[in-house]
Amino acid sequence: MHPTTSTEAAQQYLENLELENGRNIAGKTQQIHQELIPYFGAMVLADISRFDVERFKRHMLGKGRSEATVNRYLAVLSQLFHKAVEWDWLMKVPCKVVKYRISHN
Repeated sequence: MHPTTSTEAAQQYLENLELENGRNIAGKTQQIHQELIPYFGAMVLADISRFDVERFKRHMLGKGRSEATVNRYLAVLSQLFHKAVEWDWLMKVPCKVVKYRISHN
């Protein structure tokens, strides 16, 4: 049975990363449990839209997070989408995750 909600997918994603010897599992676990599950948890993974992701970005900025920090959360969300396709949970990535452009002056 493939995970359907974002919470189920996030939990299975973390388990699969452990099996694949993924990188920064502790950091990803914290990001997922701290912000991604509380925000996207009840949503069906395949139904997350670009609009939902943009609302999440504004939500995070509203909590005082920097654009660079928000980008780290978005990177985990994007990887979750791509792994869901790789692992045959989804036919296609539900939406493009657009990160902030950070100028390094």
